[in-house]
Amino acid sequence: MTPTPGRPRPPAPPAPTRRTLLQAGSLVLLLGAQQIARGATILAVRVWPAPEYSRVTIESDGQL
Repeated sequence: MTPTPGRPRPPAPPAPTRRTLLQAGSLVLLLGAQQIARGATILAVRVWPAPEYSRVTIESDGQL
């Protein structure tokens, strides 16, 4: 979207906080509980927050 002359730019959305990312990661783990109960084990959860995006990586010993 290009800015229109004379109109202010809309504010940028707020960056996600660490708490928000952890809550989202917890939700992912809870939604995947059925698969985890079938034998997959979560080995690690990594969060890389950045100004433009955030990356959450879930490592397991089987397919989730």
